[in-house]
Amino acid sequence: MKLKKLKWSIVILLLILLGLVPILNYGISIAAQAYEIRDLSWIKIPDYSTPDLFPIEKTIEAIIAQIKEEVADTPRNPQCLLMRWSDYIQYIDTGMVLPEHRLDDLIYVVTIDVIRRPWEGHERFPALVWEKIERGDIETIEHFSSRQDIYIFDAKTGENLGFGYTPYVTVLPSK
Repeated sequence: MKLKKLKWSIVILLLILLGLVPILNYGISIAAQAYEIRDLSWIKIPDYSTPDLFPIEKTIEAIIAQIKEEVADTPRNPQCLLMRWSDYIQYIDTGMVLPEHRLDDLIYVVTIDVIRRPWEGHERFPALVWEKIERGDIETIEHFSSRQDIYIFDAKTGENLGFGYTPYVTVLPSK
C-alpha cells in the first residue's frame, strides 16, 4: 500500500514540475540565428488585386515614419504582399491562430527591415536578461535584437490584424 502511495506521489510531483516549465520560461524567447534570412521569393502567389481593396501605400509610409521615431536604425526594404490567410499560414506562420477570418480572406503582409535593440522594442525580458543588457553584454544584446517588423492588415478594410518583431529577415515573393 505504501509503495502504491509513493508511486502516485512521484507521478503527481512530476506532473507539477512539468507544469512549472512554461511558467519558468515565460517571457524568454529563443531567437533565430542572428541575420538568418528566410527566403520565400520562390512562392507563387496569384495576383489578387482589385480596385475595391484598401490602398496600403500610405499606411506603409506611416509605419516607416513611426519606426524612424522609435529606433536608431534606418528602416529599409519595405515589402508588401497581398495573399490569402491560407497562404500566410502555409508559407509564413504555420502556427498562426486565425482571428475571425476565413481562410480565403485577403490580407496584406508588410515587412520592414530594421534592427531593434532590446530597449527599442515593446518586448519584456526576464530580469537576468535585462541585467546582462544593461551591463552591455554584446552577445545578449545581439541575441535579443530583432531584425524585421512584420504587419498584417485586412486587405478590404485596412484594419491592423497583427504586428510583431522577428529575429530574422523574411524575403517575400515579388509580383
